[in-house]
Amino acid sequence: MLKLRTSGEMRVKRIAALALAVMMTVGAAGCSSSGKKFKKAEEKLIAAAENCCDAAVMGKSLRKKYTKRNLKLSGSTDGEGLYATYNSDDLENIEFDERDYGELDSEDVKNITVFLKSDSSNMITARVLELKNKDAAQELFDYYKDMIDLDSQKHKWKRSSDGEFATDEDKDDTLAFIALVDGYCKSGYFHVDGNLLTAVSFTGYPENDLLEEYYDFMREAEYTDMEALLKGDLED
Repeated sequence: MLKLRTSGEMRVKRIAALALAVMMTVGAAGCSSSGKKFKKAEEKLIAAAENCCDAAVMGKSLRKKYTKRNLKLSGSTDGEGLYATYNSDDLENIEFDERDYGELDSEDVKNITVFLKSDSSNMITARVLELKNKDAAQELFDYYKDMIDLDSQKHKWKRSSDGEFATDEDKDDTLAFIALVDGYCKSGYFHVDGNLLTAVSFTGYPENDLLEEYYDFMREAEYTDMEALLKGDLED
């Protein structure tokens, strides 16, 4: 027997369908905006690495090597600049090194792009991580702040008779520092933006060309201008 729907029933069904469509649209927009945000951050890092450090995509064998090393960014690249991007599938069996990533679990990471250029004594490392939520990104940012312990570092740098240093700690979402002390340079930049975390570091000797590349890289990527920071010329 054919059952006729009343106008009221049909109106309810139309409203329910419309609500479902709106929910699906909003959900899709949220996912795509997160992906676009990481993509933009990744493109900035890669462009700066290519333009300032002659970087190129990491070869398959070396990419596999760093995967086995749980993305621990260390060791010499013989002066070559190399970068790679890993997604959640690539990271499935990775156990992140605690010093480089704190207590980060691979399940918390959606994407990560890493850049490395080093020789036997000087090194630039950079990484942009897209995490599953803001809390995971903030937790990693806080870990870096605690690990660096700038108050303690500044106390040591001040005691040196041969050195200079500068820090940028005024913003809640950014930590930057550079120190040239006793003939050695150490610098770091950390920035959290929602579920994205950017971390960059340099260690090495001031007379090495890699420090100039680091300065150029930081400017090109629109991170903190470390050369200006050290000279006291950093604009707000």
